[in-house]
Amino acid sequence: MAKLVAEAVVAALVHLVPLSTLTSGLAGLGAEGTRVRIVADPDAERNTHTITVAGDFGRMRVEVENLPSLRNPRTSHLAALSAVATVRGLLSEFKLGT
Repeated sequence: MAKLVAEAVVAALVHLVPLSTLTSGLAGLGAEGTRVRIVADPDAERNTHTITVAGDFGRMRVEVENLPSLRNPRTSHLAALSAVATVRGLLSEFKLGT
């Protein structure tokens, strides 16, 4: 059964949210204007991130469902791939993009 862990503006949850959430908040409405809801579900098979943006333009919703790592189910497979890509980027002399 899913349980609401916290719901507040990013600034109040800075110790609980990933850095990407903080960055999104700062790029948008700021840390005081961006709301975050953290839900824990021990029965969930995937780590899910949902981003909803609403404004005068309408509403946009993006949902990412990460599969758990086969070697360490406490993290996502995507996190491992991201770490490898970061290390490769640091070791590479050729840079493309940011």
